[in-house]
Amino acid sequence: MHKSVKYVALAIMLSLALGLMVSGALTERVVNKWAAAESMKTSRSGACAALLPDGRVLITGGKDDSGVLSSAEFLAGTGDAAPMAHARAGHLCVALNDATVLVAGGPHLG
Repeated sequence: MHKSVKYVALAIMLSLALGLMVSGALTERVVNKWAAAESMKTSRSGACAALLPDGRVLITGGKDDSGVLSSAEFLAGTGDAAPMAHARAGHLCVALNDATVLVAGGPHLG
């Protein structure tokens, strides 16, 4: 077998394998669909939401009628979350691979 034929065959096999992986991943996603969720325990504005690797969404901080919040909660009633060390609003948050959430910025009261 010619060297170029081997490379073409390898490229085709890799393309098919990649195509199967991508098509399998895409069929599991729900796109353009909204679903009702339970109400959050605390109404808040200026909060941050982070999507965790297990699919849960953590809502941190924000403001309510009493002021800036340090509380955090999971969306859709999937459990309680520990409060942050400082109350924050207008901050950023990002989920890390180990399911911890990095929170940064925003005015805080400490």
